[in-house]
Amino acid sequence: MSDAHAPADPLTGLVRKLIAMVGSRSGDSEISNAAMGVYAMRLGGVAAAFILQVVVAKLIGAEQFGKFAFAWVLATCIGQFCCCGFNETNNRFLPAYIISGDLAHACGFVQLSDFFVFTVSAIVCLAGIAILVLARNWIPADYFMPTVLALTCAPLLCITHLKETLAISRSLPLRGLTPT
Repeated sequence: MSDAHAPADPLTGLVRKLIAMVGSRSGDSEISNAAMGVYAMRLGGVAAAFILQVVVAKLIGAEQFGKFAFAWVLATCIGQFCCCGFNETNNRFLPAYIISGDLAHACGFVQLSDFFVFTVSAIVCLAGIAILVLARNWIPADYFMPTVLALTCAPLLCITHLKETLAISRSLPLRGLTPT
């Protein structure tokens, strides 16, 4: 059997399609390039997070890394919870206001969401810190300070989540998906 009749390598065909897609000048090419940029940004963020976690774990040891991981997960969960859905409604309402030309409502929506999300998260975190202080005798001493720091950082993570979806809703996916 000659080489001309041998089945093509599937990986080679995929690479050729990707190169053709990137090199194309059509409107689909712009979408494809944006999607590939977003995918590369996500992969880069995951790789950076993995490498940094390994480095931090090696530097501070297993027990301290466990406390760090607890605090980071706590801050992230509170950061998502306290957004109260405003981080997702950005994708629905903001483009509709902008397309209709109602920039006053768009600006008001952004200002209200910033104020509301930060206020709710600050109240939740201050209440959490107050509860921690009152219940200090029942909380292991090693976890008190990491929990206070996590609660201190959570409002800033709320605003970060909000601004990420704001950038995505404004068709700026690379800005929105840049690692925090």
